[in-house]
Amino acid sequence: MKKHLIFILLFILPNLLIIAQEKVDLNPTAKNFSVEVDFTPFNQTTPISINSFKGKYFIDNKTALRIGFNFDNGNNSFEEPASTNSDSPLYDKTSEKYTVFGISPGFEIHFLESTRVSPYFGFQINYENKISKATYEEYERGEYNGNDYDYTLNKTEYKNSWRTISTYTQNTNWGTQTYTSQGIGERGYSSLGANLILGADFYIVKHLYLGLELGFGYNSVRYKEIEIDSESAQDVVKYPESKTSEFGLNVNNAIRLGFWF
Repeated sequence: MKKHLIFILLFILPNLLIIAQEKVDLNPTAKNFSVEVDFTPFNQTTPISINSFKGKYFIDNKTALRIGFNFDNGNNSFEEPASTNSDSPLYDKTSEKYTVFGISPGFEIHFLESTRVSPYFGFQINYENKISKATYEEYERGEYNGNDYDYTLNKTEYKNSWRTISTYTQNTNWGTQTYTSQGIGERGYSSLGANLILGADFYIVKHLYLGLELGFGYNSVRYKEIEIDSESAQDVVKYPESKTSEFGLNVNNAIRLGFWF
């Protein structure tokens, strides 16, 4: 999808501009607002996503201030039987949550007025923050008391991440053995970036348009420090924060579906 959008913008758009000179009365003008959502027509589950949307205000017929928002959250809460031999039912509990919020202010300048295809360039700042946390309550087997094992409830709290458990098999002298290992997932972070943007709006009918956009710029991500606090451990386990950055081309993989008024 990313390669397709780049191809459309860089190769098809110039040809569209040649045939888009006919004057039409479909475009927003000074003091008009527009609202956009992501449109993925080949996604049968959610072709229109409201997790990300953008608003524009046209200062004049060619210049618009814009601001985008994105929001996402996840929540896993469930119980499952503990691996015990006790006659009394014991249940391990899992509670995992994350929240993502982003904001992206900027501006755009359109090349043409009153044309069906409206190309533009602009500038945008991006900020995004992700908060993650998880709590696990699990029964751990202790010593045998003559009739059964003693079980102790242990509570473990994760800050800025979730726990991941993976399994793998290995051939040994005693046959194939299955092992499990723990890792971290859904790590919390904050990111900041800036992009030069190039795009085009395609006006279908009055007040309705589709858009494509790509950007070129810099983005820096700071992954937050992770803390794992378990009642059965003496010390809190910490993973230090880390940073990554990238510079280059980036594309909105969705088509923008917009309405102006």
